[in-house]
Amino acid sequence: MVILITSSVVLFVTCAAYFLYEYVTFRKSLVNQTAILGRMCAANSTAAPAFANPSDAEEVLSTLNVDPHIDFAVLFTRDGKAFPTYPAEFSKKLPEIESLEEGFRFSESHLEGLVPVVNDGKRLGTLYLGSNMCAMYGRSMLYG
Repeated sequence: MVILITSSVVLFVTCAAYFLYEYVTFRKSLVNQTAILGRMCAANSTAAPAFANPSDAEEVLSTLNVDPHIDFAVLFTRDGKAFPTYPAEFSKKLPEIESLEEGFRFSESHLEGLVPVVNDGKRLGTLYLGSNMCAMYGRSMLYG
């Protein structure tokens, strides 16, 4: 009986440690993947705010449709005004961009982050990007 209880406790602790490890590493992976996508998009968006060309920004932001987990993206000009959005019919209340710090953070239902749009060391704007958590929830469903 003692061996059974001991084995059960060890199995439970091992499983809990494994799930915690999966949770933490997958969150880090999600942040890294979204940050890379954000930096690539920001690097390709430099011409749009520099020349006040919303159609260029729409074209660059529309490429985000290749990742089904990206729910929204907004390009802000240097003075904090919203430029084109992805998707075009995006209707979420936008935050005051000046009140947020660069980088990514988890909210209730999204991973949200700010990526600077910089060209030759000059900041031209900011990309606000949001990824849903479906990948993380789907991963946890694999384990029952």
